[in-house]
Amino acid sequence: APPEEKFRSAGAFARTAAFYMTLGGLPVALFPGLVLTILYTGAFTGAALTLILCLIWQGLSLMMTTYSHLLVGIDRPQAATVTTLLSVAIGIAAAFLFVESWGAIGAPLALILTAVVRTSLISALLVAQNGMPMPWGVLARYLGVTAAIGGGVLLFDVSVTIPDAAGFAYRALYAVVVTGATAAYFALG
Repeated sequence: APPEEKFRSAGAFARTAAFYMTLGGLPVALFPGLVLTILYTGAFTGAALTLILCLIWQGLSLMMTTYSHLLVGIDRPQAATVTTLLSVAIGIAAAFLFVESWGAIGAPLALILTAVVRTSLISALLVAQNGMPMPWGVLARYLGVTAAIGGGVLLFDVSVTIPDAAGFAYRALYAVVVTGATAAYFALG
């Protein structure tokens, strides 16, 4: 297939993946203490913010990997390798600095930085060397995923294992609003 068709296919896949990442990540982001208690024990509820940051990293990583595979698919495996090596080197250095400064949350912050650097490098290469347009729509959707998942951190106490009735109702309302907005936005194509 021609590179343009591969670019469109990668964009379609990334958009769909972002939609499912929002739907799958939202319950975990709204009830991280409960998820950690179910998977491990209540002793892990202090890691709720770390879990949410890992969800954000996973969404960014999904987009980054899709476009890295696009580079390989359009016969640019060297570019995919170089962007990986550069971003991982930056991520390793950042992990040492971030974990020392911020503890456990420094690790997913370093992973997020790695994903942002790699995505930026890949996007720049696709534009500069292949004449492909910047995937603004896909980037906007992933920013939406990040905002939807991260919004729970700003609105709710992530250390609560089981919220009271009002806390549950607010979380449910947030989930309905975000799910509706996500479905409407993704339906636009």
